[in-house]
Amino acid sequence: MCLTLTNCIDKYGHCPAARGRSGWTNTTHHIGYLAPGDLWHPDQEPLALPHTVAEVHHTGDMTTLVDQYGDQFVYPAGSLLAAAVPDPPHWAPSAFRSVPPHRVGQAGVVDVRTYGRRMVLTKSATRPTRRM
Repeated sequence: MCLTLTNCIDKYGHCPAARGRSGWTNTTHHIGYLAPGDLWHPDQEPLALPHTVAEVHHTGDMTTLVDQYGDQFVYPAGSLLAAAVPDPPHWAPSAFRSVPPHRVGQAGVVDVRTYGRRMVLTKSATRPTRRM
């Protein structure tokens, strides 16, 4: 499983995005939801930068989490941990936002829409007509 805002026990704050990083929401999750790639606070301090889970090992009634630096943290199997759920990515920069609907169809207007990671460009097929 992975961490989401719907499977968290409690949400208690948002850290806004900094330059070169995305923001995240501080949460409390059951340790069983953590998977490689998830973010968590090993020292239970939500103001510090979260660590990334690299490995998860379940042995008996203990769970071992290994972070991106190779450090191991051992917790009881039923623990509640301070975690972080990253903000969803913004695939389209502001310059590539969709053209307002009233402009689509006018001559020379390019409509830019994003579908996941793929951008689709469509050029209006209509041309202005000359009135006589």
